[in-house]
Amino acid sequence: MNRFLLMEEELGGDTPPSGDGDTGNWYDGFAEDIRTNNNITKFDSAEELGKSYINAQRMIGADKIPMPETDDDWSNVYGRLGRPDEASMYTIEAVDGFEVDEEQQNAFKEFAHGKGFSQSQLQALATFDMERQMASGTASKEASQAKLDEATNSLKSEWGEAHEQNVNLAARAASEFMGEAGKDFFENAKIDGIPAGEHPGLLKMFHSVAKGMMESSKLEGLSNEGKQTPQEISDSIGVEMAKSSYGDKSHPEHQAQMRKVKALYELQAG
Repeated sequence: MNRFLLMEEELGGDTPPSGDGDTGNWYDGFAEDIRTNNNITKFDSAEELGKSYINAQRMIGADKIPMPETDDDWSNVYGRLGRPDEASMYTIEAVDGFEVDEEQQNAFKEFAHGKGFSQSQLQALATFDMERQMASGTASKEASQAKLDEATNSLKSEWGEAHEQNVNLAARAASEFMGEAGKDFFENAKIDGIPAGEHPGLLKMFHSVAKGMMESSKLEGLSNEGKQTPQEISDSIGVEMAKSSYGDKSHPEHQAQMRKVKALYELQAG
């Protein structure tokens, strides 16, 4: 009797079924805590599990970066992560419209190298900084322009038609009073972000100087061309109305004085 028959008799049953009709899972023979684990059941076969295990072993044996402890260790880590050997080896691509300061750029590279930046990290930070500076510069210019527009409109309202004439008088007075330095100051200097030649306070100050110089004949070649500011027109109306020829209807110049005052009111009304 062969061994298979003896085994059959000892077990008291039929021969074991072949695996052809087996519908169970490949991991059914494992202990319950293993066969119900998602890390096992996610595989369709023992072969897939085996391949995954082999790949994991390869990763465990791969080259690794040790936990840094000393400055040299950190330097090694930075190098492995992409920091160049020297700061001068960094390259920075400027944002369109940004004016690069080479000295500041070199200082930026030195800082980045000391902090262990990779090339891509440095470029990302440099781009952010350049865009921030450009946005800040744009906002500053817009604020300065708004302040200038407000100041200019205020002075135009105060001086009326005499605005251009008075600006020229103020500039001439600055040049006469301070020479070339005064002329350069008026043309190039800024006060609170406003060009000196357009600053209301400065223009009014030098306009007063100009009027004083004209009265003493120290400012030649530029007259007031007969134009008055709204305030000067108002003052003139008061002066003309205070004259006796305006209030006295029997005065021989009464009609002429009435017309003069009327003309001033019309001038004031624009």
